[in-house]
Amino acid sequence: MHIQRPQINEINLLAHAEGKITVLGGPSVSACPQHYPEFDILHLGELGDATDRTIEYLDCHTARPQQQIRFQSKQRLPLSEFPIPAYHLLDLNQYFLANIQFSSGCPYRCEVSDIPELYGRNPCLKILQQVIAELVDARSSRLLPTF
Repeated sequence: MHIQRPQINEINLLAHAEGKITVLGGPSVSACPQHYPEFDILHLGELGDATDRTIEYLDCHTARPQQQIRFQSKQRLPLSEFPIPAYHLLDLNQYFLANIQFSSGCPYRCEVSDIPELYGRNPCLKILQQVIAELVDARSSRLLPTF
């Protein structure tokens, strides 16, 4: 996750040069928010109440904040409520691979993984109908090959 930090910070500089608010979330920033002091807004943790607060903030503000704002998820959104990704908005020529998330959290404590620390040891799974709906949507967006 952290291997992409130089590129992430470069994108932040480019956005700031254009006067844009920058928001960063995901496993790298959730694990080490101190690595990203130049971003305007950090979203820490999974999709949930912090996501709602981040969107509300962006709906009300167009200028960069005076200092960094951190929104930390305290209550994550159940996977059964996750929306289908907007695959139709992707330029598929820009991607080598894609994935579909079907779970969150992990019950194990492998020394090479920080997922249990970041997202908990209580795994959550999407229901089969959700996964199928995402696959169908991905196929109709030409994200998946037709067999």
